[in-house]
Amino acid sequence: MLQFAKKYLFKISLFGISLTFFSWPSHIQAAEQQQNMTGEQVAFVNEIAPHAIKLQKEYGILASITISQAILESNWGKSELAQKGKNLFGIKGAYRGRSINMSTKECIDSDWVEIKADFRAYPSWYDSIFDHALLFTQGTSWNPNLYNGVINQSDYISAASALGDTGYSSDPKYKEKIIYLIKNFNLTKYDHELESKKINEAAVSGIATFEKNKKVKVYSEPTGIINSKQITELHTNKVKLIKKCQITPENQIWYKIQANDLTGWISEKETGQLSFLENSKEKAVAKTSTDQPHWLIFSLVSIFSIMNMNM
Repeated sequence: MLQFAKKYLFKISLFGISLTFFSWPSHIQAAEQQQNMTGEQVAFVNEIAPHAIKLQKEYGILASITISQAILESNWGKSELAQKGKNLFGIKGAYRGRSINMSTKECIDSDWVEIKADFRAYPSWYDSIFDHALLFTQGTSWNPNLYNGVINQSDYISAASALGDTGYSSDPKYKEKIIYLIKNFNLTKYDHELESKKINEAAVSGIATFEKNKKVKVYSEPTGIINSKQITELHTNKVKLIKKCQITPENQIWYKIQANDLTGWISEKETGQLSFLENSKEKAVAKTSTDQPHWLIFSLVSIFSIMNMNM
């Protein structure tokens, strides 16, 4: 009855939650050892982590739980639903009248069955994460306290176990997958971190060059900073660099760029070759003034001496 009812309405804004999750990704099938994220995976986590941290402080839902669910259910933000509908958690229904109809798989009586369903379409990933937090804090129409065991937990295993006990997902291995992701990608660090901050920000004057046909993502602020969002993708070989900073807690390097009327931030990982105009000039000046051979200086002195004698 619980799994059937989850397909339909929740209390507050007609919540409906998907019972399906995309097939177990290949990275979860690997041996249980801590793994490093790829550059794309780091970018995805950095984009959603500040929102998860913020909502942890406001609603008591561990950031690691929110992030791991988003990873699992949206395949690191790459699923069609996450891209087209900004829906990270497979919540069904409509959001402010907007929805997207898609095929999905649900586990029914131990069998995965493909169905078509309407999913909520959000303006942004933040709206999806906030909706997810409301579901946990306000519960369902038949049980407002359904997710109380997930809230205000101090460790992720207890929170994931409580989530599994609610019947949130029809996937029988859902709890294990959440625990795996948190453990193997060290997501607990976000349970104890403050929001990311820019440090060591300084003006630079340089050029970044990119591989041919590379699409460069440009953000309003470095990912990890509250309200950061992608503003465009550049299709260019060069951009002007005007600022540089580090982002805590990862200490990643970001550059502020200028391209025609556009300004924004790009990750150092997006860049190819970097050349800093001021540094290059300083090196050239230093080389000219200090590295000349001694014989040339001696010859110049001798020529001036002869000229003076002839005069």
